[in-house]
Amino acid sequence: MNYKNLNIQRIETEFNKQITEGYHRTASLSISAQNKIIYEINSTPKTIKKPLFPIMSISKPLVAAVLWRYYAKGFFEWDDPIIKFWPEYGNNGKDRTSIKNVLTHTAGVPNHESLPLRDYADWGRIIEWIEGLVPEYPPGQMIQYHALTFGWIVAELASRISGLSFEHSFIREVSEPLNLNDTNFIIPLPQQKRLLPLNVSDDFEDPLLPKNMSAIHKNLVIMPAASAVSTSNDICKFFSIIANKGKYKHNSWLPQKVISEITTTKAEGLEHSGYYYKLGLGLMLNSGINNKFSAPQHCQTVGHGGLGISSAWADLDCGIAMAYITTTCQPEEMKNHLHRTMSSVVRSSVEYE
Repeated sequence: MNYKNLNIQRIETEFNKQITEGYHRTASLSISAQNKIIYEINSTPKTIKKPLFPIMSISKPLVAAVLWRYYAKGFFEWDDPIIKFWPEYGNNGKDRTSIKNVLTHTAGVPNHESLPLRDYADWGRIIEWIEGLVPEYPPGQMIQYHALTFGWIVAELASRISGLSFEHSFIREVSEPLNLNDTNFIIPLPQQKRLLPLNVSDDFEDPLLPKNMSAIHKNLVIMPAASAVSTSNDICKFFSIIANKGKYKHNSWLPQKVISEITTTKAEGLEHSGYYYKLGLGLMLNSGINNKFSAPQHCQTVGHGGLGISSAWADLDCGIAMAYITTTCQPEEMKNHLHRTMSSVVRSSVEYE
């Protein structure tokens, strides 16, 4: 299907409705078709030029993208054990954990509560702590969302493979070739005035989240699974490249074969919480059950959400991508409702030839 036109009025009506009804203080929406941004709408303070949004867990596919590139270069196979590059990771029964396991949240080390908050700024201490973890279940046995450990493990693995810091790997493999000029995991101090502050709704489960995230950003702490900041334009561009089978402008950022591998089901099932997951490699797939992307059941859509505030997806069947980022953290059920509604309006507003 080829994009023909977009019903902007319907999209603006829903976007403005969610703002005026008080669900978001600030928000930004970008839509692309065939690798081109076709529409963007923002509600941000006029006092902040080129505002940056915290994106929370949309950070995860950005981290995973470094490994996608290294896989495309032939540096490893998905089933390779992590200890091939990081021997100490195998301590305490983790020696059989594969790269695929961590990218599919089946590595068996989902919890981070035993790491003291004071250590979040000490990368060496984080790595020692991860090496000492005892898996809660054998790798590959079950899905359990690795909220923060995903990012630390993937980022360290990328460094072990490349010999570079994760930040340099990300710049070289992702942000520079894709021109994601407003996407960073650590915000330089001169740029921090661009950062939009988070706030929480009255019923959000973690009222201290805005304060904690602000401290992470101000103290230049890298938390790869959740600390990235960006714009809806950059995130939409990233997912648009996935939607268009790895092509960016006249170049191939990822071979179509690799896009196919990362966007097909590698793990599927119920998490211990009862939530049903269908996962690619660093991406969430349209399950038809918990459909966050308002996609038809058999539509090949992949994406990711960010705790209470953000969502983005790529539709590989029609080449459409969307990123919707806000700053008011809502309970996940309400956030999913609001973002599914926006996704549904966007999908129904696209006309094809």
